Amino acid sequence: MTPVVKLAKRLLWASILMGYNSAALAQTTIAPALNAPDNPEYLNRGVQLGSIKLVPSFDFAAEYNDNVYAAPDNKSSDALFVASPQLRASASRENVDFNALARANITRFASLTTENSVSAITTAGVLWRARTGVSLGADVGYSRLVEDRGDVERLRNPASGPRLTNLLSGGARFRHERGRLRFDVNGLVQKYDALAARDDDRDFTSYSLSAKAGTRLTGATYITATAFVSHRDFRLLDSAGGFSRNSLTYGARAGLDFTSNAFLDGHIGVGVFRFDATADEIQDHTGISIDANVTYRPRRRTAIVLNAFQGDVATFRLGAAARTDTQVGLTVQQEVRHNLFGSAGLGWRKTEYRSRVNALRTVEAQGKMELLISRQFSTVGTIAYAKRTSDNPIEPFERFRASVALRFTL
Repeated sequence: MTPVVKLAKRLLWASILMGYNSAALAQTTIAPALNAPDNPEYLNRGVQLGSIKLVPSFDFAAEYNDNVYAAPDNKSSDALFVASPQLRASASRENVDFNALARANITRFASLTTENSVSAITTAGVLWRARTGVSLGADVGYSRLVEDRGDVERLRNPASGPRLTNLLSGGARFRHERGRLRFDVNGLVQKYDALAARDDDRDFTSYSLSAKAGTRLTGATYITATAFVSHRDFRLLDSAGGFSRNSLTYGARAGLDFTSNAFLDGHIGVGVFRFDATADEIQDHTGISIDANVTYRPRRRTAIVLNAFQGDVATFRLGAAARTDTQVGLTVQQEVRHNLFGSAGLGWRKTEYRSRVNALRTVEAQGKMELLISRQFSTVGTIAYAKRTSDNPIEPFERFRASVALRFTL
C-alpha cells in the first residue's frame, strides 16, 4: 500500500471520515480533536428531514505549489484551484446509528493542465448496539484516489498526469465489553484497481483481520493484546519472472487503549510482524510493528495528537520487492478564541526497500489557521513544507505550498 493509499485511508492520520460526533458537526475543520466551539452560533445545524440529518458543505481553495512534480531540480511551480462539494448524513433509531459521507475534490491547474484531476470518496456505516456492552458495525466505501507527486513511487513523466486508482472497501466490527474485559474483532476487504492499463500490475485485493483483547487497568485505561493478519492477492503475476506476488503478513502487538477520558484517548501498541511471500523469489522477513494514535488534551482548548506507524507495505516499483515504512507525526490543535482555531504539525517518514541499501527520509511541516465567520462561513489558511533526502539523486526534493480556502456549510 503506497503512501497515497494510506493518506486516503487515514486522511492525514486522523480518523475523521466516520467520526460523526459533535466536534465533527462543528464548523472547525482543522482541529477535529477539540470539542465543539464554545459559542453555539458557530455550530452547524444542518437540514433535518424527518429522522435524517444532512450537513452539506462546499469548499473552494486556491493554492500555490512551488514544485508540482516533486522534482530534485528544475522545479515547475503553478497555481491550482480546488472545488470540494460534500454531504454528510446521519440518523439514529432506537439502538441503531447510521452515517454516510460523499465528497469530491475537483482540481484544476492554471498552467500544468495535465495535472487536473477529480478525486472522490463515499462511505456509509451502520452501528447496532445489540445490548449493553455489545455492538456490531459494518462499513462500505468507494474512493477515487489521485496520486500525490510526492509519493515515493510516483509516475515521473509530467505529461502522463497523476496515477488514478479506484478503491472499493467493506468491513465489519464487533465489540464486547463486560466488567473489566473488552474484546474487539475487525475485518476489512479492500480492492485496488488502477485505471490506466500500464498500471494493471498494481491491481490487488487485500483481506485483513485483527482481534484485540483488553483488561481494564483503571477506569479509562486498558492493557491490550492484538493479533493481526493480512493477505494480499494480486490480479497478475510478476511481469518479468512470471511468479506470484501474493503474500501473507501477520503479527501481534501489546499496548494500551485509552477510552472515555476527557484528557487522553486513543491507543498505542508495539510488537512484531512477519512477511511471508508465496513465491520463493521474494524474500520473507520479520520486522517491528508499531501502531499508535493518541490524543492528549492538557486543557479544554488544546489537543496534542501523536500518530506513529511501522510495518510492511506492498510496493510495485521493483516488481514484488517488500517495503517497510516508519512514520511519526505530532500535531497541536488550539482554540485561540471562540471563533479562531490553529493547527501545527510535524511529520517524519522513512521508507526502506529490501532490495536497496539507501532509505528515503521525508520531513513535513504544516500550519493552519481557521476563522469562523458565522455558522455558514469560514476561511482557512495553510502553509506546508516537505523535504526528502536520499542517496539516489532522483529521489530528493523540497516543496512549499500555501493555500487559502473558503467554506460554506449549512
